[in-house]
Amino acid sequence: MVEREFEAKLERMFSEPAPMPDADLFARAVEERLDRAWRLRTVGIAAAGAIGGVIALGQTVGAGFGMRLREASSSSAVALDQALNDMTRQGEALLGFGMGAGMFWTVSAMMVIAAGIAATRLLDEV
Repeated sequence: MVEREFEAKLERMFSEPAPMPDADLFARAVEERLDRAWRLRTVGIAAAGAIGGVIALGQTVGAGFGMRLREASSSSAVALDQALNDMTRQGEALLGFGMGAGMFWTVSAMMVIAAGIAATRLLDEV
């Protein structure tokens, strides 16, 4: 009988941990560390997206895509066909072997990753 009472008392005493005097300070420190890491990831993702966007914009402007599109819209169907053929040839050259293809696929992969992470972030906030 005495053992049961003793065991019940022991169980009640140790059923939940004793509060520590610095528990609030510890919790705050952990939350600050997590927030700092999240801010760093957010800045990294934003920087990668911005760099990818600038490179993509530079590639588009460098290829004269806007000028070709303007010419195609103001000309007849023959001019449109010619512009599409020119862009197809440029795309084939870009996707061919050499430095251009590697850069194109690297930028594309960075943009897809940045878009995926941004979408995940938005879904987490909702």
